[in-house]
Amino acid sequence: ASLTGFGGTGPLKDRPGYDPLLQAYSGLMSITGDPDGAPVRIGFSVLDLGTGMWAATAILAARRERDRTGRGAHIGTSLYETALAWAMLPLSTHWAGGGTPRRYGSGTSTIVPYAAYATRDLEYVLVAAGNDQLFGRLAKALGHPEWTSDPRMERNPARVENRELVDTAIAEIAATLTTEEFLGRLQSAGIPASPVRTLADVDEDAQAQALAIFSVPGGAGGLPVVGLPMNFDGQRPPTTRAAPRLGAHTAEILAELGLSEAGTVHR
Repeated sequence: ASLTGFGGTGPLKDRPGYDPLLQAYSGLMSITGDPDGAPVRIGFSVLDLGTGMWAATAILAARRERDRTGRGAHIGTSLYETALAWAMLPLSTHWAGGGTPRRYGSGTSTIVPYAAYATRDLEYVLVAAGNDQLFGRLAKALGHPEWTSDPRMERNPARVENRELVDTAIAEIAATLTTEEFLGRLQSAGIPASPVRTLADVDEDAQAQALAIFSVPGGAGGLPVVGLPMNFDGQRPPTTRAAPRLGAHTAEILAELGLSEAGTVHR
């Protein structure tokens, strides 16, 4: 299996590639960030991790094919191909004549309201009123049932067209409420919503604890790690070893090769 920056063929096949570079080259950065701000890198190495995921998936598929036919395969994937796969929906919009997708900050291009709004506490709450029924509940919960009879807000296509009107109306109400009050209204009405939390908040999250996805390899005293995001028959594969220190396994590996650390061959 070969994992490269730009792929195994083409004019850029020998060019080095790094995650943020490919986020820029693929167009992902052009659709990430505030509408009037600079393009923004996705806040983690999404292409590095994604390319590893696609490689692992392809390796498993090739092993199944080998079991069936007895033939192996050379697998190729790249950061650029991963980026293009992640950009599938924006590219489809472009191909369908929708033009170059814009940046919408915490929002999305096809649904309104589907974004984060600031509360009186100067915190943010993500509101995901993903269909007309949920928008009707939202309008009632915020004290404006008449929104659903306004032709500019009645249906999602109209709300997308009048995004600024809808977002401003919701933002003005959110700014008068505490985070707890705003969330309380939304959740009581059955509207999907969440505070925008920090990683420190997530570290103490009861749901993450219930999933038992955080663990300390080797017992107490070390740093926690995030386990694999999957389970088998309800059991998560355990993380039994922490990341090794530099040189931790040098002697072990050299011994397997019949060498000593001085480079001499063991007879």
